[in-house]
Amino acid sequence: MVSITSSCIVIPSEPTPNGLMRLSDFDQIPGMKHAPSGLFFYKQNHNSITIEDVTKKLKDSLSKILVPYYPLAGRLCSIQGRVELDCNAKGVQFVEAICDDQAKVVDDYIDFEPTEAVKDFIPTIDYNTIPLEEWPLLLVQLTLLSCGGLCVGIAFSHTVCDGWSQFRVINSWTKLAKEGGNWVVDDEIMQPLHDRTFLNSIGHCPPRFDHREFKAPPSLLGCSDTKTEQQKPISVAVLRVSRDQIENLKKEAQTNRTYEAIAAHMWRCACKARKGSTNQPTTILSVADIRNRIKPRIPPNYFGNTIVHTITPTCLFGESCPTH
Repeated sequence: MVSITSSCIVIPSEPTPNGLMRLSDFDQIPGMKHAPSGLFFYKQNHNSITIEDVTKKLKDSLSKILVPYYPLAGRLCSIQGRVELDCNAKGVQFVEAICDDQAKVVDDYIDFEPTEAVKDFIPTIDYNTIPLEEWPLLLVQLTLLSCGGLCVGIAFSHTVCDGWSQFRVINSWTKLAKEGGNWVVDDEIMQPLHDRTFLNSIGHCPPRFDHREFKAPPSLLGCSDTKTEQQKPISVAVLRVSRDQIENLKKEAQTNRTYEAIAAHMWRCACKARKGSTNQPTTILSVADIRNRIKPRIPPNYFGNTIVHTITPTCLFGESCPTH
């Protein structure tokens, strides 16, 4: 569906700090692969701007934003069983592509649905042939559609930063590109904070409570492991919930928190869909940003990972779905 026409490396526009940056325990994410972080479609601009102009503006602004966000231009390395970051300014990958499907236009993607075809717009690398030390930590793909519209697909290395940090990078890059490179990221709020000692371990500390998040989830009754469930095909869907539906869920759940109401509803739906025994144990796992949940608080401009897994106490299908 998409043909790659060129690929290059974009490096910071100015000299940046170099050397080894120690990653925190929160950055030691299993898998270490890139996470799709954004898919942005733009209709054709009928002004005199050309695709060459757009490409140059994106590359120039990306080069400039890599100065304050210089860790993204580095490379990962493994030292004594830990993943660390070598700030060596080797740059990020920028891919140019053309959509081969002449019938596809930007309007086809406005009502976004997660399909296999969308994956063509997200840049990837071959983890099997490219060693860890050569992985670009930020991948960008600019795809031209037959209607003249554009798609910008972005993928970050999750080892380097979480979703909140990725959002700040994209926001800053967008503003820089729109302002023609005249905007300077130098104020305290927008300047990223790279001091990862905020999350340094204080050494061995015995657990003070039961950490359910590190335990295996409950298996289905009658199954000795989770392999059978893991091998089943997975489908993805976008479920749109209206404001009225949210308010009704909050009333039913007797909570003022939107997340609690929707999470509880999804939990009950999952239990019903599995059609298991009322005695089937069940939990729900989610992730939480701890920037504002620890003392001292982590500044909002901290660049890195500050997310942890959280898991509910175990209950039974019959408790979550009394009418199951």
